[in-house]
Parts: sequence; C-alpha cells; structure tokens
Amino acid sequence: MKKYILISLIVVLSFSTAQAQNERYDFKIGVHGGLNLASASGDFYKDFKSRFGFYGGIVAEMPINILYGEHFALQGEVNYSSQGFKIEENNNNLPQVEYQLDYIQVPILFKAYFIDEFNLYVGPQFGYKFNETLDIKPVSTDPGNTDEEVPLNLNETNDIEIGAVVGAEYVFDSGFLIQGRYNFGFSKTLDDTGIHNAVYQFGVGFMF
Repeated sequence: MKKYILISLIVVLSFSTAQAQNERYDFKIGVHGGLNLASASGDFYKDFKSRFGFYGGIVAEMPINILYGEHFALQGEVNYSSQGFKIEENNNNLPQVEYQLDYIQVPILFKAYFIDEFNLYVGPQFGYKFNETLDIKPVSTDPGNTDEEVPLNLNETNDIEIGAVVGAEYVFDSGFLIQGRYNFGFSKTLDDTGIHNAVYQFGVGFMF
C-alpha cells in the first residue's frame, strides 16, 4: 500500500511540475508602453531630427509550438503611438518645424523564445493615422513671435501605413517585461515624397 501511495504522489507531483512549466506557454494577455524616439527617413529632406513621444497598448500572445525548449508564438497588439519628426534649417532662415503624427497601430509578430525569459520578434504592422499637428517655431527673436500649433488637414499625409516591427524582449517570472523595438514604415508618410516613419521604442509591460 505504501508503495502505491508513493507512486501516486510522484505522479501527482510530476504532473503539477509539468503544468507549472507549461503555464509560461499558455495564451496570455498584457499591457505595455514606453518612450518613442521618432524620426523619418528618405531623400526629400536630408536632416531629419528626432522628436520624443510615447506608445502604449494591449497585447495577446498565443503559443504555436514548443520544440526542445524553444517557444514560438504569435502576438497581436493594438497600440497608440505618437510619432513624427523635426526639421531645423536655421542656416536658410527657415522656422523650426515639429511634425507630430498620432497612429493606432496593429502589429502581428512572430516570437521566438531562445530561453524561457528572452525572445526576439518580427512581423508586419498596419497603422491608421487619426491626427497630425504642426508646431512652428519662428527663427526670429522678436518677442511678438510665439510658437504656433496648427492642426493640419488629415489629407496632407497618408492615413494608412504599412510597415514592419523588429525587436527583443525579456520577460521575468513575475510577468514584468522590458522591451526594445524598431518600427519602419514601408508606405510613404507624405504624398509626393520619399518620407517614411522610423521609430525606436523602449518600454516596459506586464503579461497576466
């Protein structure tokens, strides 16, 4: 009888351990957010300057395979992201211009966990621009000249953006995570130009 009890305890403990280990690979939802270092690339202007913004949103991760300790997953997100760029051409006696673009973005990421905590990911991203603002700072030192923030017509830029995301993430056992990623827009940000969004993002989050 003691032998059967001992075997039963071993089986139960083994099952519990395996279940606890597999909890990391269950479907999960979470939140994340952080700092944007946003700029642009292209031949239309040569000297884009970066502007600070922020991003935040919700995420959902679904495992698709477990193989020899490597965890593969798909992650979908819905994010708000404040992007844009600055143009400073004081040598030409032109005003400093900060161009702010606000997006709702939906990336679909393929993730690979090379160890339990650390993963790399890459995937496409689809964005919708719902606001743009131009902040003009005149070069003149005349006290009568002040910053003027003027909402622009949404038709000035493309509302839809297609791009890609690549990044890395470290997830602690508690669910707290840190991440860094790079977003690049394949589609043009402004019509009749070669300008594309280019954004570095650094943030934290939590997976439930």
